[in-house]
Amino acid sequence: MGGNTSSRAIPTKEKEVKTQVEEKPDGRIAETRILIDRFVPVIRALDITPGSPDYGKVLVIR
Repeated sequence: MGGNTSSRAIPTKEKEVKTQVEEKPDGRIAETRILIDRFVPVIRALDITPGSPDYGKVLVIR
């Protein structure tokens, strides 16, 4: 097993948006938007397995 691999983790950002609408007792309407950034690590690696059909290709692992 073993072998040399070249890999690099690159964090990417996914956004989640939530909207809440609330009516106040005096009849006004309040809208609240919540934006959440989630960082998702992404690993890119080169396949250098001899004989592999993906030899030399970049593999992406999320």
